[in-house]
Amino acid sequence: MREAYGGIFSLTLLATFLVIISSIIAFAISYSKALRMKEFAITQFEKQECQINDDLRKSIEAEASRIGYSSNTSTCGDFSGENINGICIYRTINTASENSYAKSTGHVTTYAGINLPFLKDIFPSLQFEVKGTSNECRYLNN
Repeated sequence: MREAYGGIFSLTLLATFLVIISSIIAFAISYSKALRMKEFAITQFEKQECQINDDLRKSIEAEASRIGYSSNTSTCGDFSGENINGICIYRTINTASENSYAKSTGHVTTYAGINLPFLKDIFPSLQFEVKGTSNECRYLNN
């Protein structure tokens, strides 16, 4: 009978190890997608000359569906920005520039989380922010 208890302990240890390893792999995949979406959003924002418009929204939505990025975030936190499929984009404008040029910078926040059903019940809001900033866009100050 002692051997049966040893077998149950070994199976429990193996199951715990598999849950931990699969959680780490799931988070790594989610973080990789969030990082890829952040870089894509920054690149598209710079291509649109630091403007948040319909072309930017369409390209971000297409890329998010292509790589399978999803986020449970419906608000953008403390700032007033655009929420496009869980990707928060906002821009800051510095009008006090020299030579009558204004500068605009974009800020992008994506979210990485673990989307395993048994961990969602334990940790419902387990998400980490992945933030990035674009290069400055300069344009004439009217």
